[in-house]
Amino acid sequence: MSEKNRCLDEGLSRLFSGGVPQAEPVRFQKGELIYWEGREPDRCYYIAQGRAALGANGLEGRHAVFCILPAPAFFGELELLSVQPVASEVTAFTDCFGYCFHTEEIRLCLRQDLQFLQFLCRYLSERTVLLSRKLMRMQTVPLAARLAEYILETETDGLYRCPDSEAAAYLGASKRRVAALMGELRRRGLLKKSGQHDFITDSRGLRRAALLK
Repeated sequence: MSEKNRCLDEGLSRLFSGGVPQAEPVRFQKGELIYWEGREPDRCYYIAQGRAALGANGLEGRHAVFCILPAPAFFGELELLSVQPVASEVTAFTDCFGYCFHTEEIRLCLRQDLQFLQFLCRYLSERTVLLSRKLMRMQTVPLAARLAEYILETETDGLYRCPDSEAAAYLGASKRRVAALMGELRRRGLLKKSGQHDFITDSRGLRRAALLK
């Protein structure tokens, strides 16, 4: 077993005290749906590598992504706890690798495995804090700072690949406004355009622009 796979397996085993339930390794390509909105899921997913996006369709059919979650992430927990009967949309924001569990087997762990219950409680608490922070920043932080934060959230190895239309949909802004702000970040020397992508040339400066500590 490679060092990478060993670390992944160890990360998974730390969730359970009585042995890992039967799990199927899964891979999702960027843009692939993990959960369809409105469907009743029969499986839970533990994403060990990559980033996943939570999204929804509005009343007018307009799609929006409202949060991007990095690994490790767990999906299907609200359905597992019977908080909501159907799933919210979850999409692979980048290529993802993880494990799939049948909901009924995980529900048994929920009743019998204190370690898994503690993990789930902690995970739900951390995600609630993250979503609350996102909502607060959306209402109180200027668009330019939120764009800088979005770039930091979605970059890979210092390379930002998201089109302006995708960033605009996430930030609730026009594509034209996002394009203008991207130009400003380049003029400030924080980004350098290369073809259809941008290199982050000053990560500290970009964090300052995002108003992050």
